[in-house]
Amino acid sequence: MRLFGSLAFFAVLFIYVLSYAASDISDDDKAKFGLAQSLANVGKFDAAVKELSKLHKQYPENKEITLKLAEALGYGMRADEALAVIAELERKSPQDRSVRLTHANILEANQRFTEARAIYAKLLEEDPSNEDARLKMADV
Repeated sequence: MRLFGSLAFFAVLFIYVLSYAASDISDDDKAKFGLAQSLANVGKFDAAVKELSKLHKQYPENKEITLKLAEALGYGMRADEALAVIAELERKSPQDRSVRLTHANILEANQRFTEARAIYAKLLEEDPSNEDARLKMADV
């Protein structure tokens, strides 16, 4: 029964990712995005990066693909590459809180706690109701 629950969770997650993934990409590429997200969720970051890098080359303006690529790189302990991808997004959307939150999460995952804390604090200063930043700030 436990296995079924896990499979059901991933099936729902996969459907959510497909529906949430940018609508400007083909159905086949949405499926590849979902696969890459699933790979990252189970810790197969190199495989996820491989898929996401291909998608990012096809859709360089797609924020969701770019964010997921940065996350997979960052959680795969490739911080320099992840931060380069995040810097690209921050140049395009300097006020986008989801980009800055991802930036802080990557720093935290790579044990750069002081830098992560500063970003979480800035996010909370701008929006005291930001629960994601509040929870992460408490963890760092």
